[in-house]
Amino acid sequence: MRLKQGFVREDGKVFSQYYKVNGVEKEMWYSQESFKQIKKRRNERNIARQKKDKEKYAAYVKEWRLKNPEKSKKHSRESSQAWRKRNPEASKIRSTLMHGKRKAIKANNLHPDHDKSKERILVQCAKLMNLEVDHIIPLTRGGMHWHENLRLLPKGLNASKNNRLDSELSLQMQLELSVWKTFSKEIINDFYIDLDREIN
Repeated sequence: MRLKQGFVREDGKVFSQYYKVNGVEKEMWYSQESFKQIKKRRNERNIARQKKDKEKYAAYVKEWRLKNPEKSKKHSRESSQAWRKRNPEASKIRSTLMHGKRKAIKANNLHPDHDKSKERILVQCAKLMNLEVDHIIPLTRGGMHWHENLRLLPKGLNASKNNRLDSELSLQMQLELSVWKTFSKEIINDFYIDLDREIN
């Protein structure tokens, strides 16, 4: 089994990387303090490279996400969770600001034919099933706030989608999103069918 960077063995040493000497593969281990310093320097170098050529880095990240949708999803989720743990107060502030911003955008982008009762169905189902309500075309990309532009999504999938259009995502993610869109439409239709049965 190949070791991953950051693995800690019994004596407290941390694995850094593999390297070769005369064609023979060897392992590089550091004390925990040294490993933290090395990792910090690596991160600083990477950040400097990213700032130096933002377009090249953005293109690389986009290509990597398309090739590795599952890893990308997991990495985004873990990074968000780690940031929230490290910055609990800032996380609360950001959440409050984003909520206010979304309310303002919703008010500006409200579709004249929006059916609040259909939105309420999705919101109630989202709470019951631990899902989120997503704007198919994001509000920040010009999407309208109305029931035809809403669907249910699992939290992880919604976080991975972020404010991108479906067409900008991998084919696998597009298929998943399409299934959830159909599922959401069926929930709304079934709800109204059940109401009609009760009335009759």
